[in-house]
Amino acid sequence: MTMNPETQTAYFQRCLVETVTWCQLTLLGSPITGLRSRELNPESNLDPAHYSFTVVESVCRRRAELLKERKAPLLHDFEKAGQLLVFYPGLSLFDGAAELSSDGYFNSNNEPPWDTWVYFGESPESLEPEDYRFFLLSWVPNSYLSIAQRGIDANPEGCIEWLSKTAHRIPVKLYGGF
Repeated sequence: MTMNPETQTAYFQRCLVETVTWCQLTLLGSPITGLRSRELNPESNLDPAHYSFTVVESVCRRRAELLKERKAPLLHDFEKAGQLLVFYPGLSLFDGAAELSSDGYFNSNNEPPWDTWVYFGESPESLEPEDYRFFLLSWVPNSYLSIAQRGIDANPEGCIEWLSKTAHRIPVKLYGGF
């Protein structure tokens, strides 16, 4: 997916607002099922490749459609409602440690739940090593922060981390400084 920086930022910001709204409207349940709705299930895992742009975009598009159908008011003031997480699929060892430690918030591939997916991006090759080139940004609601942190702590390869703590370049301007 090639977009100019302004379009990319607007797309990211819209998807973030819709994701936060969706997560706030969803009845939060167990870490395994609470943010893995049948309506948004991509029925595919993420790969460290261009293919994953389409997978994440389909989730975002479907979420936007459902929010519109439900006439849900979008939440724009959410700075204290959660945090952004980065997942690097190229680093994942698929070992299940994050899944076990987070009570299933992350799956066996170390992916966060699809209801929280905001944006799948690519850093220019010249800026990052190959394993960090592709990334997924996802939203972690406050009620899941501690279990997500347990998954991050148990993840030996470091393929999941808080965006606010990453040392890698994420080439999209972030909404509200997240």
